[in-house]
Amino acid sequence: MEDLTRFAFIAAWLFVCAADLQAAETKPHIVLLSGESLYGSATTLPKFAKQLEQQHGYRCTTIVREGEHRFPSLDALGQADLVVVFARRMQLPAEQLGQVKRYVESGKPVIGLRTASHAIQNWLEFDKLVLGGNYHGHHKNNLSGNSAVVPATKGHPIPSGVADEFKMGGSLYKNTPLANAAKPLLSGTVAGHHSEPAAWPHSYPGHRPFYTSLGHASDFPNHILHTLSATPIRR
Repeated sequence: MEDLTRFAFIAAWLFVCAADLQAAETKPHIVLLSGESLYGSATTLPKFAKQLEQQHGYRCTTIVREGEHRFPSLDALGQADLVVVFARRMQLPAEQLGQVKRYVESGKPVIGLRTASHAIQNWLEFDKLVLGGNYHGHHKNNLSGNSAVVPATKGHPIPSGVADEFKMGGSLYKNTPLANAAKPLLSGTVAGHHSEPAAWPHSYPGHRPFYTSLGHASDFPNHILHTLSATPIRR
């Protein structure tokens, strides 16, 4: 589904301010963290990264977890211009948790996909503190859901070009209420329940993280095109 990456990566450059990376000597470096097994991110993220490299000229490093609670190395975070987190309930070793926190505190952009809301079991505050979310479970998997652009945000540059309504690839996450500074751009609905926010930017000192509860395997078809603006990722 093109919608997932359309607004996720437009958000990366739109909500972080500073030097224009296009003028830098090296290409912008995106680090993608795969740390879950429910949604196939160990397969989808490398494909995602390859297309970002081929079609947009970014340098990408995909790090797939080694065992249940650790990555082989997170040293690449020290050279990252953007980090994409798609992990689930990892109990990170102290050193690796410190590396993640140092990156977040650096003011560089962070994008969270789906289970990023509960990515780090020994830093669950990441959800509310950094992403501005409020994850407390999800609706049943057999409930068919739809996602739609929040009407009040039409004209906002992130969902620009995204279909007004589209089929969700998986269950609807419960995130109501969000942090005050989080502004929903997409909402999701399933029959018989109130809507839930499905994508939003949030304010955090130095930068504006972005999160979407999309990320199911069917949200990452092999033919996905990453519709980034010509404007580069900024930091």
